[in-house]
Amino acid sequence: TRLGVVARDIGNINDYKQHEGGLTLDLDTGFGSVKSITGYSTVSFYGAFDFDGSYIPITYNTSTTKEKTFQQAVDLTVTSIENFDIIVGATYFHDKNYWSKPSINWTGLNQNSPGTVPTTIADFAPLSTGHFNMKKEAWAAYADVTFRASDRLKLNLGGRYSEERQNVFGQVDSALAVLARAGTHKSAKFSKFTPRASITYELAPRTNIYASYSKGFRSGAFNSALPANTSLWAPARQESVDAFELGFKTAGSGLRFEAAGFYYDYKDIQVSTTKTIAGFAIVDITNAPKAKIYGLEGSFEVEPVENLTLRGSATWLHARYGAGFTFSGVGVANSGTGGGVGINTNSDPLKTYLNVSQIQDLSHLQMSRSPNFAAAFGVNYLIPNKDGGLRFAANVKYTDSYVITNPSVWGTGPGVPADRQRQQRFREGAYALLSASITWTDPTDHYSLRLWGTNLTDHRYRLHYTGTSNYGTYSPMAEPRVIGATAGYKF
Repeated sequence: TRLGVVARDIGNINDYKQHEGGLTLDLDTGFGSVKSITGYSTVSFYGAFDFDGSYIPITYNTSTTKEKTFQQAVDLTVTSIENFDIIVGATYFHDKNYWSKPSINWTGLNQNSPGTVPTTIADFAPLSTGHFNMKKEAWAAYADVTFRASDRLKLNLGGRYSEERQNVFGQVDSALAVLARAGTHKSAKFSKFTPRASITYELAPRTNIYASYSKGFRSGAFNSALPANTSLWAPARQESVDAFELGFKTAGSGLRFEAAGFYYDYKDIQVSTTKTIAGFAIVDITNAPKAKIYGLEGSFEVEPVENLTLRGSATWLHARYGAGFTFSGVGVANSGTGGGVGINTNSDPLKTYLNVSQIQDLSHLQMSRSPNFAAAFGVNYLIPNKDGGLRFAANVKYTDSYVITNPSVWGTGPGVPADRQRQQRFREGAYALLSASITWTDPTDHYSLRLWGTNLTDHRYRLHYTGTSNYGTYSPMAEPRVIGATAGYKF
């Protein structure tokens, strides 16, 4: 009925552990420097989730996931050629992600005491089990050349070839034929050459203007569960973008200022939403044929008087999906039963209706996580005492209303007024967050004590916001007000 209200049968669990290590090697050859970066990480995750979003024990999911990732990059940087800076290199990436134990979709029919509400996972009966693993192997080679045409003019040209292969396996076991999916293997290959170029001209010392063009690439992706027709299990198409930017930068005594205008033209941009497939909750990835983003951004930092620093930034953004974007979205429909499960009262009548899956036209609507306007302002003041002192800091960040993660509209279901059918339903309203701190540092700059607070007005806002057909609407909350203290010692 409102933010902060939770409906569930038994507690949700998100147990996440990550271990990682890295090795960096540098070799100066005289001609240039060779740098090798190696990384390896492992992730283990156990999750349990009451997916129906009500106090009625309908479905409960558990999953155990493991992931192992290896990365290697080698660069050669050449600076021994007059007026040229050259970088050539290559990267390798290998990732394995799998369910180390079957993912189980449980039903709330209490097998120990039929007719009673389950209180532990042991009271639920397994409805179906899922198996999934994915391997990604990618490599890329690239080169980048900067030519200093004069003391003021620099030209840059670069290119990268990327290639990725994916192999996936999925299977769902169930006594119910409508849920069962035979073991299915799929594979895909993605590749792209992405160039870039820029020009920079120095108007004065530490003041320049620049213009740049670059092409970006994101490989396609499989969903982590099988559709009803396994022959339709196919990855989302790879995504590309042509990006243009024009900007100005200056930095001097007591002042730094940057401003830029940009334009991004996307092809096959990937869009994700939460779905239920074969009884399992998955993040479904699809493509919008195109999208365009353009806008202006700027930032400054100024010291009007000694020890007082002011800083700020602002971004105006126009981010919209292009024409012809049909999306498997989540709308609502009036079932005539007050929401279908229990009693759901809300000042907005559309939020008392059932969620329904719909094919929706999202052409020219706002893209996810793309507020039209965002800004920040901060102040920092130091009362010095030899090498230490007392520092006061505060900042405020403002964000305009935006679609959080799911771009669905209310849709054309029964009971939805015409003027709301094209409204995007999973939005966060405009808000501002205030943070502040006081830091004391001793005169020798060895000891420090900091008192700090974030989200001091205790504003409640969503980190994620989505819904699924026939089940609940979900919006995990961001951190409330947090007050803390930090003590430090510098050797």
